[in-house]
Amino acid sequence: MTEPTENPGEVQPVVEWPESPGTNAAEADGRGVWINDPGVAALLGRLDGLPGLPVADHNAVYTEVHDALLEALNEDTGSRTGEA
Repeated sequence: MTEPTENPGEVQPVVEWPESPGTNAAEADGRGVWINDPGVAALLGRLDGLPGLPVADHNAVYTEVHDALLEALNEDTGSRTGEA
C-alpha cells in the first residue's frame, strides 16, 4: 500500500500547456498551420484562458468555442452559385 502524502496541498501537478493558436490571423499554430480567418483566430484565442481556469470549467469554454466555430462555419458567405 502506498503512503498518503503528508501535505497534499504542497504537491501540484505540472501541466505543460501547448501554445495557443493566438488571435493573430497571420500566426501559425503549433502544427505550422496558418489561421487565415481572423474570426476563427479570435475564437481560438478564447482558449488562452484555459490554463488559469479550474478543470471543471474547461468543458464550458470548449463548448462555447465549439458552438461559435460551428455557427461561423454555417454562416452564409454570400458566394455566387457554382463557386467552391
